[in-house]
Amino acid sequence: MKKQWQQSLFRIALWFGVEIVLNFVNLDTLSNYSEFLFEKSFFIDPPKIVLLRV
Repeated sequence: MKKQWQQSLFRIALWFGVEIVLNFVNLDTLSNYSEFLFEKSFFIDPPKIVLLRV
């Protein structure tokens, strides 16, 4: 149990450190992209078909 907490705290500290460095050098877009890549679930709306009668 203690090892899980240590691993979680390490990951959080590493994430904060990387986020701060990337913000400092104006690469925040890169950090946002990495968050998108590691996101486990994201939803894409299916295309909607619209029929128009004229």
